[in-house]
Amino acid sequence: MADQGMEADEIIQRVLEMSSRHRIYFAVDTLEFLYKGGRIGAASALIGSILQMKPILTFREGHVEPFERQHTHRKAVARLCEVVLNECPTGPESMFNFMHGDAEEEARQIVAELAPKLLIPVASVPIYDLTPAILTHSGPGVLCASFFVK
Repeated sequence: MADQGMEADEIIQRVLEMSSRHRIYFAVDTLEFLYKGGRIGAASALIGSILQMKPILTFREGHVEPFERQHTHRKAVARLCEVVLNECPTGPESMFNFMHGDAEEEARQIVAELAPKLLIPVASVPIYDLTPAILTHSGPGVLCASFFVK
């Protein structure tokens, strides 16, 4: 935006407006790292692991919050896709992208399924590796969808 000649105040207002429209959802594959990072207690981790609970998390106002829980990885991924299809606008203005933690092949399969339904060319959907700071708390296998609502 600065390269386009916008003033600092205008850039700040634009970023604040964009951040209010940003949605991000994480499907976590294991509770182990949420427990180790202090995000959940030992009892929750034990019971959740026994029941094969797979949380879907979201960011709200800069904080990680629980969105839903599903009973298997397959159901968590299906629900993540459902949320994206329900909330993400179609076309390139959604700025849809996908991220993963050591699950690139699965991320590519999900993008191949979602992109046509969102009217976006598969090749135009960026797929990123999540940063170590996020993986410290989420662990490997985490899948993440990010987009902007209108």
